Amino acid sequence: MAGLLETPSLLSEKKIFDWVTKQAPLSPELLPLLKKDIREAEGERGKTPDGRPPSWEANILGVLALVKGEEAAGLLRKCLAAAYLKHRWFVLNFLRGRLHKGPAPPASSILAVLSLDWEAESLRRYGYSWISNLVREAVRKNVPGLEKVLPGLLENAALLKEQDRGIYMYPFFLPDCPPALKKKLAPFYLERMGRIRELLGKEFRKYCSNIFSFLAGSGLEGAKKYLLPFLRNPDPLVRQAASSALIRGWGKEVLDAVRPLAEDPEVSVRRSLAYPLARILPASKELMLVLLKDPDPQVSMKALSYLQPYLEPRDAPLLLKLCRSQDERLRKAARAALENLRFIQEQERFWKSWGVRKGLGASPLEVLFGQASPGNPRKTRLLALRSLGALGDPKALPFLIEQTKDKDPRIAAQAELSLQFLLEKSGVPVPKKK
Repeated sequence: MAGLLETPSLLSEKKIFDWVTKQAPLSPELLPLLKKDIREAEGERGKTPDGRPPSWEANILGVLALVKGEEAAGLLRKCLAAAYLKHRWFVLNFLRGRLHKGPAPPASSILAVLSLDWEAESLRRYGYSWISNLVREAVRKNVPGLEKVLPGLLENAALLKEQDRGIYMYPFFLPDCPPALKKKLAPFYLERMGRIRELLGKEFRKYCSNIFSFLAGSGLEGAKKYLLPFLRNPDPLVRQAASSALIRGWGKEVLDAVRPLAEDPEVSVRRSLAYPLARILPASKELMLVLLKDPDPQVSMKALSYLQPYLEPRDAPLLLKLCRSQDERLRKAARAALENLRFIQEQERFWKSWGVRKGLGASPLEVLFGQASPGNPRKTRLLALRSLGALGDPKALPFLIEQTKDKDPRIAAQAELSLQFLLEKSGVPVPKKK
């Protein structure tokens, strides 16, 4: 690196540029040479320097972006403010590539580029997608100080109005935005939600789900107060987004607020309510039972699929009513739920009476473990595994987990079903298979 300081031009050879950009963040000792190259580039703008590639000016800025320190960042910002539009595009792309793969550039350079006043002309020609890409990578890497410059981008109306290309750069469209960064940014966005809605206009409904989820993920109390009125919005899509975000962010605290949506006149709102409510079962069981009575078969089917582990004998009359539904799928699902409920009750009664018998000398779990173990007939093992799930005793967890590895696919599948049922009955969320 010391030898490069003596070269006539750091970037006169492409191979030198390629080598330099593969290094870690560069030493500020390179600044004198880069300043000299910048002066030469300014003096020769519009010309083709002899023996230098056409991208010579852009390459200078690319190397400058890798130099550590606030002085280098300030110089980079100054150069980009006066540079050709294509040079801004080059640096945006260059920094994004470095963040995505390879030694990361200094945070000061990223912040300097993102804090530029991106006017409409440069955005139209080169900026939207590349700014968006750079922001995405910077958010994923949680670049220090990012929260200081991202709000400035939101203030740029020209950028925000280009929804199809510009809006996605904002953190409320990045599902992997680190929670710490969300908390830092959320207050700023919450204060300016009125302006965001105004700039987006009718397009707000298209993006409200992402925005609401971002605010709910921040955990700000002010966010809940902001979101609650949207439950009464005339647009069904907005009501859906608000209910999902509120339940995800505050759980059973907002059950009373979302209760009217269980009988919303728009069927799409009722259909969308089942999934977020399922995330907080059994606390939301009462509201899920309202959805189970819904006149729309799809709403009832969704509610029934989530309620299965939480059904009790007192719910049998409702299941019997669903068995008379005109929808064939719903009838079959209700009958299966009743059969499962009957099986659970039978098992509980059987083992309760079994436990008081004399002379057997073993617990119900020990007997079932023996019956479900390899060496017994498949039918016996399957019934024993099903009974273990119905009993709901957490002591069966290690055994069931082991049986999911059985070579017999039917045995493994039944063990997995019993395991899932046992966990859900205990109130432990089980990830769904994709």
